[in-house]
Amino acid sequence: QDPEERRKRGKEADFQKACAERHEEMRKVYESAMSQDSEQRWLRKVSSDGTSADKVASLTMLVQLCPVFSTGYIKALLAMAGRTTRSDSSMAIDALKELFHGTLLPDR
Repeated sequence: QDPEERRKRGKEADFQKACAERHEEMRKVYESAMSQDSEQRWLRKVSSDGTSADKVASLTMLVQLCPVFSTGYIKALLAMAGRTTRSDSSMAIDALKELFHGTLLPDR
């Protein structure tokens, strides 16, 4: 590799690392602020303790509130979509489809 290419890769890696660190800092600030919000606390409780339909609905709402910091909720919906129970997976798939179409992906 030539030195110029190595230098570019080094800058890219440094930039990616700085972005990841900043994102983690902002996620912690967001989590701290949202832990004070009663609606957020209720949605999080339902997403772990509610019925399957309630879990899907609360996870969907949590993703819609702040998609940037919602990868954990999206992963939870993906896990529900992979379940063998047809009704659970169907609800989760429908919710994911709606989230990707309406919230997560840009209009094209």
